[in-house]
Amino acid sequence: MATTYKYSIISITPDDLRGEMLNIGLIIRSRDSFDVYMSGASKLNAVFGGKWGEYVDRLKEDILSFASLDSAGDDIFSSLKLFYNNVHTSSEGEFVAFSDREKLATLRELNKIFILKKSIKRNQRKIGINDEIASILSSCQILGENSGDIFNHKVVRDYVVSFEENLKADFAVKNGRLHVATTLDLRSGNVGIDRAALKAIVLDKAKALDVANSGVRRVAVYASSDPKNCEYHVNILKDYSNDTYNWTDLDERQAFMSSFEQAAGVRRLDV
Repeated sequence: MATTYKYSIISITPDDLRGEMLNIGLIIRSRDSFDVYMSGASKLNAVFGGKWGEYVDRLKEDILSFASLDSAGDDIFSSLKLFYNNVHTSSEGEFVAFSDREKLATLRELNKIFILKKSIKRNQRKIGINDEIASILSSCQILGENSGDIFNHKVVRDYVVSFEENLKADFAVKNGRLHVATTLDLRSGNVGIDRAALKAIVLDKAKALDVANSGVRRVAVYASSDPKNCEYHVNILKDYSNDTYNWTDLDERQAFMSSFEQAAGVRRLDV
């Protein structure tokens, strides 16, 4: 008896800056079965270093867990996007097998074509919210070249708020009072809640930098054309920030830039 199987390729982008996407496994499902095949850990180790075996095993377990909670299988991909922002799945393909032996032969061929091949897909780097902010700051000559420029009333990038935990604010400026900002670009629609949580941790840790008893101003800047669709992310940021701005809203963008330019001691930027 013929069985129709649907398959989706699991890929991962371990480093957004390098933009390299590797295929690491396959999701195979039919009307009566659901399986996950992972065989890309060794390729991850070779390309990016470290030991990826445990990560891949945990990812497989989580996918199977999502499947057990969703009998139809339609929400598995949504769950993946929520908890693994760097993991992607392809649109589904389909094949027919008349026996388990034929199924396994097809899986070996799919694995050979999509997973074991040596080519690496490199994503074209997208311009994100940090690039857009930095471009405006640079054009107005208030973007510092290094972290030390914060003492020259410049806005600096990647300002360390915790050396022990290697936590950095995306932007910072100081005028007697320290202003730190974290950013979250939600325009891709594929941002896990963990990214918002990490930004919130950075803002929380920044409170400890208040050495002048003037209070650290903690700012969160996100980019979304539909904030209601990502309200969980936005609410987390609001809970840990003094001020929150939507970069895609022109008025809020100008308000954020105005606050940082004033802290840098210059007149309002035309953004």
